[in-house]
Amino acid sequence: MPEFLYRARGPSGELIADRVAAATLEQARQVLEARGCRDLEFHSHDNAAEIARMLAAETGIPPADPAEWSAADEIESRRRRGTGRKLWWAFTKHLAIFSLLVKWGLGAWLAGPPYGGLDWLGFVAAPLYLIFFIFQVLPMLVFNQLLEASVWQEWKRLARWTALARALRWVRRTGIPESELVYREAYALAAQGNLSAALQHAEQLRALPARAEYLHLARVSSIHEYAGDYAGQLRCVERAAALRPDTTDVWIDLASVRLRRFANVAGAREALTRVEGKELAEVPKAVLLLIQGMLACMERDFVAADGCLQGAAQRLAKIGNPLIQTPQAELNAWWAIALAGLGRTDEARQAFAAARPLLVVQKSHPLLNRVQSALAGAGAR
Repeated sequence: MPEFLYRARGPSGELIADRVAAATLEQARQVLEARGCRDLEFHSHDNAAEIARMLAAETGIPPADPAEWSAADEIESRRRRGTGRKLWWAFTKHLAIFSLLVKWGLGAWLAGPPYGGLDWLGFVAAPLYLIFFIFQVLPMLVFNQLLEASVWQEWKRLARWTALARALRWVRRTGIPESELVYREAYALAAQGNLSAALQHAEQLRALPARAEYLHLARVSSIHEYAGDYAGQLRCVERAAALRPDTTDVWIDLASVRLRRFANVAGAREALTRVEGKELAEVPKAVLLLIQGMLACMERDFVAADGCLQGAAQRLAKIGNPLIQTPQAELNAWWAIALAGLGRTDEARQAFAAARPLLVVQKSHPLLNRVQSALAGAGAR
């Protein structure tokens, strides 16, 4: 049975971060509410078990021992923003051992010569453990940099970090899965105008064991998006939805593509009917609220748009994955439109200033033009 990560308040108000076994997210909520939990946040998608099986098949790495890597650790690691914060958080997990080793070595040094075998062991223990720590956290930091490079479309930087990721996996025999590196390389090829080469590069992953076709199609849809082939992106997402109609993520993706790339309000609403009343994890819930805010803006219901976009912003602020920067930029752009429609022009300009750099890099010209028109209209009133 799948296990879902969650954070909640317990019956006595204590904060809980743990896993719960249930067939679906809806059942997980029912189980936890029956235990007296409230303020529930789910940090696993409804396809989490399938993704976990796929990664285990690719890497050969068994699930982490809960005694060494708890659900609270997993959730906190996802909430950390920026490479520096992630590194500091990882360091604090090892701080007790570092402190003991430094105390041991420092005590031997202060005692003075002659130094015995245990003294020399104390001198080298801390540096050796530091090397071990670096090799432990490097894959996480490299992955963070890979995602940052993808978001900002810095393809030379991506190539450097990809090479380091492969070197690390050769040394450690574990690390970032090769499939992730291949997809990122395909995105780079597509963004640089070579869609056919990008698709061919990703095709090698289709037949990997335990890889669900709809998950592969979701990644191929991103290849088409990086290439600016939005019709191809839509075809992939529609096929994924047809293959896995019981998964909420595919319908949210479909609504997003129909609305963002084709301004298809009716098509987006039709896709969203498939997730009505469904339990959602924090990220898809944030994206759903973003889509609903976009729809409200298009229908000039700026009060409703403001409420939806604020809810989306609150959820996205909890997520430390660099990929969240893209929906955050789009959210700020649509929020600028809503604020301009409400006559809050100064706030609208601030929101647009936060969104504009990434939108320019990603060549989101229709959205940029829409915001500029809204601001110009607000200024003329």
